[in-house]
Amino acid sequence: MKVTETELAGAFLIEPDIHADDRGFFVETYNNALMSPMTGPMEWVQDNHSRSNPKGTVRGLHFQAPPHAQAKLVRCGRGRVFDVAVDIRKGSPTFGKWTGAELSAENGRQLLIPEGFLHGFVTREPESELLYKCSDYYDPACDGAVRFDDQGRKYDAKGNLTDWWTEHDAKEFERRSQCFVDQYAGYTATGDLKLNGKLTLGENVADNGGVVLALMALRSRLQGKPAEKIDGFTPEQRFFINFAQCWRGKIRDEAQKMYLATDPHSPDIFRINGTVSNLPEFIEAFGCKPDAQGVRPVSIRVNIW
Repeated sequence: MKVTETELAGAFLIEPDIHADDRGFFVETYNNALMSPMTGPMEWVQDNHSRSNPKGTVRGLHFQAPPHAQAKLVRCGRGRVFDVAVDIRKGSPTFGKWTGAELSAENGRQLLIPEGFLHGFVTREPESELLYKCSDYYDPACDGAVRFDDQGRKYDAKGNLTDWWTEHDAKEFERRSQCFVDQYAGYTATGDLKLNGKLTLGENVADNGGVVLALMALRSRLQGKPAEKIDGFTPEQRFFINFAQCWRGKIRDEAQKMYLATDPHSPDIFRINGTVSNLPEFIEAFGCKPDAQGVRPVSIRVNIW
């Protein structure tokens, strides 16, 4: 078993030994004697099991505050996820920074997330299952979450339904977000049915903002390192290719019609094309010409944050 501390103190990547043969495999997923010299002693009191059916499901970012703060030991029992931990410990030298790892049933990796961290993940295969140990019991009074779409503004720091933005910020947000409404309402999903730009606004804001933040994180990690090409693609190009692959999928017209009326998410293809069409970083990465298909004119590109 290999135990490696990440760049965030107290967060560890654990890689157990997998013994496989033609019958299957055996793996020791937890060994206190092997792990505690690196991680310190841990006491686990609760086991959780989470299943997400659609590929691309996002859960988090969640945390549990004192007096029932939780550390978690997370692994993937089926499928594949990208698991993320964010340091929100007050006074921490890495406050606001994150670490992440791909966990799968095949690689057996685990992420040990200490108290004082946000936790979340996105599934990269359908029917993915996460299993994790917790150092304290779940307490709904201590449960919290962070979100970066247009809904977080409606709740104050104590979770009360209070819009805490200034009048100026709110008006400017409404002006910019209306551009998203107009953009996505112009897309045709199937037949002559178009997207509902208002219904999908929150998730479209999150998609566009999340990709920009993720790209910033990539560039921060690459700072000072050579931009190595792999299979002929730069790091930025691979980033956008992976973003597109994350939302690959097929859906029948009948199901698509139902989702257009009820689902706050845009159809997969527009979560990709609608997002990157607004990003000068995408255009620069692939050297797109101004009149290339899918490139929105500068005058109508949307940028909220």
